[in-house]
Amino acid sequence: MKFYCLAVQTSKEDQVKKLLEEKLEAEDCKVKGTIHLFKKLMRLKNGKMYDVALFPGYLFLMTDCEEPRDLGYLLRTDGVFRYLPNSFEPSFLKGRDEDIVRELINSGNTLKFVRAKFNENDRIVIVDGPFKNLSGKITSVNRRNHRVNIQLDFLNGMKLIGLTYFDIEKEDWSAEEKAFLNENAKS
Repeated sequence: MKFYCLAVQTSKEDQVKKLLEEKLEAEDCKVKGTIHLFKKLMRLKNGKMYDVALFPGYLFLMTDCEEPRDLGYLLRTDGVFRYLPNSFEPSFLKGRDEDIVRELINSGNTLKFVRAKFNENDRIVIVDGPFKNLSGKITSVNRRNHRVNIQLDFLNGMKLIGLTYFDIEKEDWSAEEKAFLNENAKS
């Protein structure tokens, strides 16, 4: 199975997902597959939990179809804008992008709460879940609500994702720092 990323109307991901699922179930549809919307758990100050899109404005198509002409059928759905990187030559996800999507599916499409010990501008590495071993930069920390925004390299560009924190740690640069300092001390 291959994964394609669809850019869709932000905040309408659930509705667009339902429309795409209806199209995929139609007998005349040459594309067979499933649509995935990844979500993350959030918590309000009063403790109430809710979920929101992990990647606002994006849905993921899992299919065996590789024919761009057939994939175009889904573009004629209200709220669907294009395939990434472009609709004229949709390409399936590869490498780390594909691994992340597979891990998100395996973990139930909803990212649970994660732990963290860090500050803004820290380099971090995620130590558990679908983003395991992916590193990024913290852009903001909300300690009261246990939320953090992280800049990750995903889908051929930097994406800002918001997470609650439990399984994120500072990236350990100590070995690299020591090697760099030792090397530069010799010069």
